Amino acid sequence: MDNKNKNINALTIGFVLIFIIAAFTVLRSLPKEFKEEKAKVDFENEKQENSEQIEEKNLISSEELYKRIKNMEKFKIIDIRSAEEYKLEHIADSYNIPISNLSSFVKDLKTSDSIVIVDLEGLEQNGITAINILKGLGFENVYFLSGGLVNWKLNFNPTISEGEIDSFSDRAKVRYITSDELKNIMDSERNIFVIDVRNQASFAEGHLKNAINIPLSELENRRKEIPVGKKIIVTDNDGFDSFKAAVKLFDLGFINTFILSDGLVTWKNKNYEIIK
Repeated sequence: MDNKNKNINALTIGFVLIFIIAAFTVLRSLPKEFKEEKAKVDFENEKQENSEQIEEKNLISSEELYKRIKNMEKFKIIDIRSAEEYKLEHIADSYNIPISNLSSFVKDLKTSDSIVIVDLEGLEQNGITAINILKGLGFENVYFLSGGLVNWKLNFNPTISEGEIDSFSDRAKVRYITSDELKNIMDSERNIFVIDVRNQASFAEGHLKNAINIPLSELENRRKEIPVGKKIIVTDNDGFDSFKAAVKLFDLGFINTFILSDGLVTWKNKNYEIIK
């Protein structure tokens, strides 16, 4: 009996010790959890407070921005998304500037210039930070695009795409022409404009007659050099960069555009005219 009582007492003591240790562990972790939760709540409250301050006068809708752009009002549109996201798709004439470089980018602007900040979606911490930086530098007309690029697209406003060969929508923007077909067109038509999207060195080695060299990376910024109303032919060595260029041109409103599908390599192999 004594041994049995001793065993019961030992078990009881063991359970009590386990309970005490568990309780101590839980209680010890509570202050940290409370601090973390409080910090999270404080951050959300601060973000909400800043957001409410910004929303009153610093938000611009997609409809309003597009209308004002169409009316030739000048904006500096700053896209604060990653370089990869920007490259895939962006608003025409926007600048891809990370927040860390924002102050140096705007140093040559007038504080009266109108600036629109663009992110992927609604006003989040990055957008709030960008606006507060600009306001702190004295800029008076600072806006955030309400709903971001997502809402801009939902309203069917135009964007510039990189041109993905696997994208059905991008492929639908491109029309093709072979070297033989282009040769016939160049011999018989005058209302054409040939763009070579290779780099300057490759262009200097040989190009089509009357072709204008606008490298792919410069196409958006140099689009005013492209005449409206002409048939546009885009060339490169193999048709890959031409595809991307044709997508960009379509997005920019040049819908009568064709690419040399078999590239300048095939053109040269057929011994068609090359200018150096």
